[in-house]
Amino acid sequence: MATVDELVYFCQEENVFGALMFTGKWGCGKTYLIENDLAKALGNEYIILRISLFGESSIDSIHQKVQKAYFQEVMLNMGGNIEEFAKAFPHVSSEKAAQLGDHVEKVTETISDLSEKIGKSKFGKVVQFASGMAKKVPGFDKILALNPSDCMPVEESIAGRHVILVFDDLERSNLDEIDVLGCINEYSENKHIKTIIVANEEKIIAKNQESHEDGEEGFSGTERKSGKIKYSEIKEKIVTRTLKNIPDYKKIIENLAMSYQTKKYEYKDFLSNHIVDLINVFICGNIENIRSVKCAMQDFQRVFVELKEKGIDEELPAYFQTFVSYTLLAKEGKISKSDRYGYIFCDADVEKEYPGYYVRRYMLTSIREWIMMGEWNEKNISDDINKMIEVKRKATPEELVRNMRLIDLEEDVIREGFPEVLQNAYKGQLLVDEYIDLIGNILLARTIAYELPEVPDMKKLDEGVDICLETICNSDEPDTRVRRMISPNDVNSLTKEEGLIYEKICRFREEEVQMFAINKKKYLTALKSENISDLYECENKRFNIFDEEVCQAVMECYKKLQNSDRVSFIGVFQKIWESKIGSQDFLIAKSMPNFEKLKNELTTNRTNELQAEYGLKAALTQNFINDVTKIIEAIKKRLADMTKKVNEDEET
Repeated sequence: MATVDELVYFCQEENVFGALMFTGKWGCGKTYLIENDLAKALGNEYIILRISLFGESSIDSIHQKVQKAYFQEVMLNMGGNIEEFAKAFPHVSSEKAAQLGDHVEKVTETISDLSEKIGKSKFGKVVQFASGMAKKVPGFDKILALNPSDCMPVEESIAGRHVILVFDDLERSNLDEIDVLGCINEYSENKHIKTIIVANEEKIIAKNQESHEDGEEGFSGTERKSGKIKYSEIKEKIVTRTLKNIPDYKKIIENLAMSYQTKKYEYKDFLSNHIVDLINVFICGNIENIRSVKCAMQDFQRVFVELKEKGIDEELPAYFQTFVSYTLLAKEGKISKSDRYGYIFCDADVEKEYPGYYVRRYMLTSIREWIMMGEWNEKNISDDINKMIEVKRKATPEELVRNMRLIDLEEDVIREGFPEVLQNAYKGQLLVDEYIDLIGNILLARTIAYELPEVPDMKKLDEGVDICLETICNSDEPDTRVRRMISPNDVNSLTKEEGLIYEKICRFREEEVQMFAINKKKYLTALKSENISDLYECENKRFNIFDEEVCQAVMECYKKLQNSDRVSFIGVFQKIWESKIGSQDFLIAKSMPNFEKLKNELTTNRTNELQAEYGLKAALTQNFINDVTKIIEAIKKRLADMTKKVNEDEET
């Protein structure tokens, strides 16, 4: 079940046996999911009241927040129930109550029509509603002046709609968490209201641990106490279920980028076109903070404007991913500062966290200082960009042709540099992005009817790409993550040969061939080492094929292992390959023959072990055979399901 589905299930359960704790790291999108995905999934039958506990220092204040939020929602959701509500107050006759009910519907419609003008805010709607009530009901102004707690109790529904109470930022309250949970219990247990507690529980546990180590009174073991009650004890009483947020970061970031508000429409378009770049950077690192992504998007707008004014277009994605990488790490406080040099030599920290995405030449000194120190110096930023452009101008003709668009170059540079670029391309000595740029420039020349100094040999170029991709697979250096591409509008203009080369490069990257090749090398190295610890490090790596080379290495390693290591070896093998069967990346049909080959070799090996009277070895081998057999059966079922689906698709 997805996280939001678990929340919906809890909210829709008929019985109430305590609160649900929704936990996760700061900035991982817990509140966003509650206010957007959960609210949308529950629909109009539910009302979510979110109560922030941030900085709260008294229980009474929390109760008042709940009552005010409840009262506001009552005001906004009365509709046909206003008659019963109005009858509860002095001076309001049944006739007046009926008239009031009619008037509320009209006011509500008016508010709906004016919603854009009043910012769709709850406050605006309440003001509009209150104005109408004050004119129609004698003494209604006095009713509105009352504290909500004096008007009505907080109940489990409003106008027939179920109330969901959400207490957010438990760990950020100034109160003891145990006292706050006791307060929340008043609603979840005593009032039977569905209650969700949003918290970063790791911070609560860490805070208790620190307080204990500091010798604070009221602690036993590593847990905070309130009187004789521990945090774990009060939680066990109040919280019926704990749900850890597993964010759909791709979806969240897409929504953030698409809903980004700015009058700089060119930047808005840029964000929309580079959502994938943003997602790739975020997923690459270990920092799970959506708020930092928001900051990065907002702050890069100023950098974007400066770069655009200087005529920089092609490299904007590189600047963007570099900026986002640096910002994410900076917001987390993980960029180290030298006492002598400040932040000048901190690139290694970012490169380590975001390999391939952070390219130090795209992080200008003045931009770095702005991120870390908060001072925007437009002159320094302008000077840094000018220096970067000047350095580019001093590059050799071959370097310029490799990295720039044809129409941005002088003709003498093209005549000198293009033939040299072609020769390096044939030898496989260009970077992947440079092959894409080369194809793009060949297309551009044809589009503007410009005759290149030398006609490209597409057969040699294709061979050069093969060499390049093979070199990448044999290297542990990751392919750059700031990836060039030919515009989808231009792809159809490529010749057949150009299109096939470009498709080969795109497929190589989309299928993550290099990553699978690197993982395979690590697995083979671990097998050859016959070290179980090395194999454990491969457990969670991704593999796209169980080929003959891997099959043979598995068999050779297994035969050499002592009995004490065989059980662990079999367990690691099963964990690695059983989980791959359902993966879309896994070449299941090509892997099947090699699993069968492994089973046959294991069977032969078991026979030899029995003949040599190694009964224990043979027994362990039989267990290995059984596991491999299960994998083979699962593959057969998967292949049958795939065939069935293809046939059904063809029929429809």
